[in-house]
Amino acid sequence: MLLPLAVTAQTYSLVVGVDGLGPYGIDAAATPFIDSLADGSWGGPGYRGAITLQAYAGGIVGTPTQQVTLSGPGWSSILTGVWNDQHGVTDNTFAGSRYAQWPSYLKRLEAQAPAVQTAGIVSWNPLDTYVFAADGVNPAIDYRLATNENDAATTSATVAWIAGRARGSSAAAFIHLDDVDIAGHNSGLYSAAYLGQVADVDSQIGSMLQAIRSRASFAEENWQVVVVSDH
Repeated sequence: MLLPLAVTAQTYSLVVGVDGLGPYGIDAAATPFIDSLADGSWGGPGYRGAITLQAYAGGIVGTPTQQVTLSGPGWSSILTGVWNDQHGVTDNTFAGSRYAQWPSYLKRLEAQAPAVQTAGIVSWNPLDTYVFAADGVNPAIDYRLATNENDAATTSATVAWIAGRARGSSAAAFIHLDDVDIAGHNSGLYSAAYLGQVADVDSQIGSMLQAIRSRASFAEENWQVVVVSDH
């Protein structure tokens, strides 16, 4: 997480969810852009970074919060801030979801700070279909796009979204990239294909960081950038 440059800076948040990115992937693959986020060096003076390679992915074993480490419940917990005993998602069918009662943080932003421009750009379509879709109770997200497991298209859309933010208008986006998880399922963890895909996603994150730095008003802005995984 990047901490404030100045209390007067305009605030932006970019959360990049990388499906299936375990600590072994970051340790074993070339990830210079993720590393620059971890140490804060990507943004220049005033930015700081942090990293943790160990975190709960499924609640506390033996309690109502315990959940399987599948993408459906995992991303639901990350996006809503609660475990499956509250958001209701126990597998990748999203059956039993309670997003009207436990909406994503983007919808909560819309409710509490409607001037913030929100976006959900995802490679895994169910996140758009179930988590970000209008629910008739909570305010709608400003911009949504699902690319059907096309990380290149997701990255391109994210770069365009970053470039298109108006100067002086706060914004927040959640981005989901899926190819690392697909490589893990198809070729196995620690495989050359998996580690190669981790390196590729690092480059995609680098494209997003470059888009941020290329903004004419970047020096006047405060960007929070978070990279997170579901399992």
